Amino acid sequence: MVAPPDTSEFRVAVEVLPTVVLVLVAGEVDLATAPAVAEAAHRGAAEANGDSPLVLDLSAVDYMDSSGLRMLNELRTGFGDRLALHRPSHAVVRVLEVTGMAAHFSRVEAY
Repeated sequence: MVAPPDTSEFRVAVEVLPTVVLVLVAGEVDLATAPAVAEAAHRGAAEANGDSPLVLDLSAVDYMDSSGLRMLNELRTGFGDRLALHRPSHAVVRVLEVTGMAAHFSRVEAY
């Protein structure tokens, strides 16, 4: 299992594993950083060359605004059932619940 990155600043990393593409996100996901998360997800999916599940590890996200929500929704639209969230932080869950979007995202406990 890959450890989530440190939350002291925004970071995004992609791990292409044998059965899943993992995108690890840490820090704030907002207007300035959401495009980097989306780009990493698309890059990882392209590197996998297939229909591997795409898992966003959001356990180290400290803050997410509507730009982050829009990015997640666009990824959900593009990847469909292949997209899942791994242990979304309280900050992410709060945005998803307040906007009524929580039920639209699959969650996984392990990858």
